Amino acid sequence: MTREDIVVRLTVGELAHGGAAVARVDGRVVFVEGAIPGETVEAEVTHRRKDFWRAQAISVVEPAQARVEPPCPFFKLGCGGCQLQHVGYEEQLAQKRGVLHHQLEQAKLDFPFDRIDALGMDDPWRYRLRGEFHVLHRDGTVALGFYRKHTYRTLPIDACLIHAEAIEHALPAFAHAAQDPAAENVTALQFTWAPGSRPIGWSMPTRALAC
Repeated sequence: MTREDIVVRLTVGELAHGGAAVARVDGRVVFVEGAIPGETVEAEVTHRRKDFWRAQAISVVEPAQARVEPPCPFFKLGCGGCQLQHVGYEEQLAQKRGVLHHQLEQAKLDFPFDRIDALGMDDPWRYRLRGEFHVLHRDGTVALGFYRKHTYRTLPIDACLIHAEAIEHALPAFAHAAQDPAAENVTALQFTWAPGSRPIGWSMPTRALAC
């Protein structure tokens, strides 16, 4: 893939697997991140391949009714932990149902689509009971975070709305502990929490040491 600096105006259709909306330019498929089905957006083409393009919405010309303000401040900074915070929850469910329908059709599976439903949660937050946070060692300090979208560069975060509060509350203490020189080869921290319990489980993947 190559980086491009091309801005195009697109009206996008359904969401694809991964959360990007699908548009077409001169017969070519364009996957547009940050857009919602039915919207017209200005999008910057980030990668071009022979069979498809990737783009990022940089302004919304005609917003969809389902567009909402992302509640997480890190979403706008390019955090790779979430893809759909700008989409209302009911629309998320409808689009996920559509993605499954498309995948079943692609696999040529004979399954009655009217029997498929997306079952939502009463509260679509704090549902993740397990997570891996990358450790960023920089200038003598340590931070925990997620990779930025489509990169291996860590975005430091101190809160995450999709993880259980027990995991979120543990982040500062573990970031502090990772400042110990003995932890310089720790690359990530993995947390697990069981509802109803106080402690959380954790493990530390490390870099291999050079011989």
